[in-house]
Amino acid sequence: MIHFDQKAVFISRPNRFQLWVKFISGELGGKEELVYMANPGRLVEILHPGTVIWLEKAKNPKSKMPWAATAVETAWGVISLNTHLANDVAEYLLRRHLVAGLGDWDVVRREIKMGNSRFDFLLGRKDKKGNEELLYLEVKSCSLYSARTTQFPDAVTARGKKHIDELVHLSEKGVPTAVLLLSQNPSSEFFLPDWHTDIEFAQSFMAARGKVGLYPVAQAFSPIDGSLLGEPKPLTIPWAVIEEHAKDEGCYLMVYELDADKKISIGALGELEFKAGFYLYVGSAKKNLQKRMARHRKKRKKLHWHLDYFSAHAASAQAFAIAAQGDLECRLAAAFKKLAVKEIPKFGSSDCKCESHFFYFQSNPTHNPDFHKNLQFFRIEELL
Repeated sequence: MIHFDQKAVFISRPNRFQLWVKFISGELGGKEELVYMANPGRLVEILHPGTVIWLEKAKNPKSKMPWAATAVETAWGVISLNTHLANDVAEYLLRRHLVAGLGDWDVVRREIKMGNSRFDFLLGRKDKKGNEELLYLEVKSCSLYSARTTQFPDAVTARGKKHIDELVHLSEKGVPTAVLLLSQNPSSEFFLPDWHTDIEFAQSFMAARGKVGLYPVAQAFSPIDGSLLGEPKPLTIPWAVIEEHAKDEGCYLMVYELDADKKISIGALGELEFKAGFYLYVGSAKKNLQKRMARHRKKRKKLHWHLDYFSAHAASAQAFAIAAQGDLECRLAAAFKKLAVKEIPKFGSSDCKCESHFFYFQSNPTHNPDFHKNLQFFRIEELL
């Protein structure tokens, strides 16, 4: 199902649809090349320097990029990097009646417009009286995983939220609707909407419960030839966990890049020396978590926290929410401190017993798989 002609290792991602890779073997071994990727997702959890990428020769010989990325090898298995493949896999499973809960529906056609949206499939079946019923199905391809979970989305998706809202609207008018959430992590047991990344999608997902059929399944791919392995495994949606934690409050990580050595005045801490590199801050917000992170991304603002003085000098900023109930801030600081080169004493920790909540890294910590293991543990794994 996943086609490939060569393997390479990931170097960097200059934009949403391109990757720099280095070929592993053969005549092209050692060559670095820019390749196309048909996946606009964030993918920071699975694309790390040195990760093995599967490549397929471009079908159009006149293509500016002669290679396309089709899959990535991860700790959970082979993950497709082609978003268009999801619908092909979904059709294969649906036509063979392999999706639990949708086994008595047949594929009528792909790509069907209804209302203000275009959905992936129109399904049909006969009711007990022999009358034809129709069901509108949307497919979501998931690429965000932890040890036992699959999550969606991995980036804010206004389009995904619109699809869910439209399906709810149709169901309230008596039209059968459903969403097939396709995971490629066979070790998954649970599916959850990623409210840490997109709280609005998660709220729409919760509102769809009992109105829209929600069918999360995990389908494995062969690490040898990319073929489908076995039948899809239904995943559990832990609604109690979602309802308790999917709120706009909790903790967050801010990752800043400083492009040169600088002396910066940090409020009551005075003038401090900061080396060029990356800095990670651990904070919390009892409400309006998204607004707090947006504030920390701004350079111009009223100076209040230690971080406000530093962030004005940063070349870039990334934010990661951990929207979970409970007092996690100091535990987060202790976990990420273990990955850092050093801590900045007394920075951001004036209201607790920690030595610091601000840490220095020579290279971008988000390129370290352990960063994402920590993040997913606090976001999801310990909640289950």
